[in-house]
Amino acid sequence: MKKLFTFAFALFASASLMAQIYVNETFESGSMPAGWSQTSLATDGGWLFGTASDLGSTYWTPDDNGGKFAATNDDNCDCDKSSDRLAMPAIDVSGASALYLSLDANFGGFTYGYTETAWVEYSNDGGTTWEVAGEIAGSGDNTWNSQSWDLSGLVGGSNLIVAIRYNDGTGWLYGLGIDNVKLYSSLPGDNVKLDASIGGGKYNLTGGNVPVEYTITNVGGNNITAVDVTWTDGTSSYTDNLSGLNIAPGASVNYTHGTAVEITDAVKYVIDVTAENPNGVADSDDSDNDVSLATFGISFAGTKRVIAEEATGTWCGWCPRGFVFMEQLGTDYPETFIGIAVHNGDPMTVAAYDNGETSFPGFTGFPSVVFDRAEIVDPSDMPAAYNNYINDIVPADVVVSVADFDPVSRELSMNAKVTFATQMSASDYRLNVMLVEDGVTGTGSGYNQANYYAGGGAGTMGGWESLPGTVPAADMIYDDVARDILGGWAGFPGATAVVAGDQVVWEDTYTVPADWDESNLEVVFTLIDGQTGAFITGATKMVGEPSAVEEIEALTDVRVTPNPTSGVAELQLNFTEAVDVNISVLNAIGQTVYTADYNNTLGDRYQLDLSNQASGVYHVRVVVDGQIHTERLVLQH
Repeated sequence: MKKLFTFAFALFASASLMAQIYVNETFESGSMPAGWSQTSLATDGGWLFGTASDLGSTYWTPDDNGGKFAATNDDNCDCDKSSDRLAMPAIDVSGASALYLSLDANFGGFTYGYTETAWVEYSNDGGTTWEVAGEIAGSGDNTWNSQSWDLSGLVGGSNLIVAIRYNDGTGWLYGLGIDNVKLYSSLPGDNVKLDASIGGGKYNLTGGNVPVEYTITNVGGNNITAVDVTWTDGTSSYTDNLSGLNIAPGASVNYTHGTAVEITDAVKYVIDVTAENPNGVADSDDSDNDVSLATFGISFAGTKRVIAEEATGTWCGWCPRGFVFMEQLGTDYPETFIGIAVHNGDPMTVAAYDNGETSFPGFTGFPSVVFDRAEIVDPSDMPAAYNNYINDIVPADVVVSVADFDPVSRELSMNAKVTFATQMSASDYRLNVMLVEDGVTGTGSGYNQANYYAGGGAGTMGGWESLPGTVPAADMIYDDVARDILGGWAGFPGATAVVAGDQVVWEDTYTVPADWDESNLEVVFTLIDGQTGAFITGATKMVGEPSAVEEIEALTDVRVTPNPTSGVAELQLNFTEAVDVNISVLNAIGQTVYTADYNNTLGDRYQLDLSNQASGVYHVRVVVDGQIHTERLVLQH
């Protein structure tokens, strides 16, 4: 990069364009860079330098960006960080025609009684006075994102200092991390940055096409009029030769590639996307021109179940809100919603579960819900979140086959399995098992539930407004209580690579403590995305529920085709003996839209006409002698 810059400088000097990089800092030294300085009212040293594990804390958990960065951590200090300013070296921009700042930020912009903010500031008097040049936007989570500012209005001075300032609003908030800080008049030559994604999502049924979507950002000094964008699956390559463009420095434009990815097989597709030849020449910095993507072709769509882990505690006066909405979703969606109450600071706390829950990126306090291990929501937002996730296409079916309890030894025997619809490496998935108990009671004061809804001043909340400010333990029954998380927060690593049709079986035994009521105990089995940590789907089984390893013992074959369907699907059933069977179809909110009974049958092909139903996800339920098998069906008009 420096050699390219030197060449560009020499080329443009006679024209007084003076392309120059003033600051290019990655903080990999792990200490204050030369020429930088800071001011702080904090007692912890203000801005510190290191890795995510060095600089993070219980509630501010910045993602690991693969290196070192600069950060100020208000959560860890709980001190005065209302003016933590990190200043770059003074620069002379008297001869510059433009000035730009770019950096990577890890900043949630969270509110917890107070709101944290972050700013780009500047000084022309050696740091005596400061003015705001721009705001660092909060992402609402603890992920890294790139941000940039046009500071050309600041050129002309000979002693310009640019700084980053964090303000905790005088509260106990979270923090700010920055990395890859670049301050420049213009980058040399023709330079683009590429971002890309698969438009169809991570999992796609075979037989279709998914688009490659990408963004071209001009991070150079010249307008971009042409660029080539190529994607390859390792065998074939496809290029968009874009021309007639007019992308100004600092601007971004979104495109969809002219050739979509054809999903022909139930395998993992690795798609590498590259941007080349901006304005017909080599990119002056091609380190940000390549993106690798992955999508999976799947042979069938598994049953999606949504999993909500509510952070709660008996000391938490607003947590009755979690009681109300957990119960509502469990009632409205009994087959596709799994709710788990993760307690904190009371006798029902499971430390490993509580620590994982409260360390989830974006966690701000109680009550909160880690929804599908993908985001944090308030309990009152759970119905909307459920609707956002329930239609996700998932690449497997999971079932808890056995949850048998021996009352003499108190040993719980468990068996669960995953049937995969695609190829996955062992690192693409993880498994976990949680034990959850309903009807938990206790006699100590730790089982008293604080209730800020008492008296109705905070509005109605499912009847809690009629209860006292402290509900005594004798009147409290706690449901969905997390009793253990067998694989820890992250879960068990994938055991083996799989292809479509493969099954992975998990088996274990567990000694149930004497003070647990096994008749109210449930086994929750989850399939986890090994790359993101998000839940893919899950399944449950009450302890002591009949094992029925294949659910319906006489059922030997079941399939729904086509899936997705545009209106009419066919359900094929085969039984080992003549049975009486009920077939029903339920929509996403649990309403029965089709039902039929067949007596003394060995199976057949049954037409399911959903032509008059709305597009969405449906569940085909087969019931024989109280045993149930469910298939997921997608309707796309």
